Amino acid sequence: MPQRQKRTRGVVIPLVGGVLFLAGLAQIPHATATTRICLRVGSAFGTTVLAMLPQTQLAHHPGLTAFNHTFWWSVALAAVAAVPALALPRSGRATARSGSPAQLATTARRLQSAGPFP
Repeated sequence: MPQRQKRTRGVVIPLVGGVLFLAGLAQIPHATATTRICLRVGSAFGTTVLAMLPQTQLAHHPGLTAFNHTFWWSVALAAVAAVPALALPRSGRATARSGSPAQLATTARRLQSAGPFP
């Protein structure tokens, strides 16, 4: 597996898992497509912003000061991105396993009878 995929796997899996956990059965196909589009657009936008930061800082500040400002801009952007990440559900496994065996069996039958997603 390429190094890039190993790094992004730690971000993408919890994000997509959190979205799908909150979506209903009928919404899962749309939630998956929307999540993938947002990941693609967001990563391209973030890469562009972080690539332009050193260039703009070097145009206005000398040497190391520009890289210092770029570092703090990167920290600020990461902090802004962390705020919605804190809203992801934390207890997905605990919630799924905390039901009684009868509730879990009922849920399993309902999922089996739902068939493939539209």
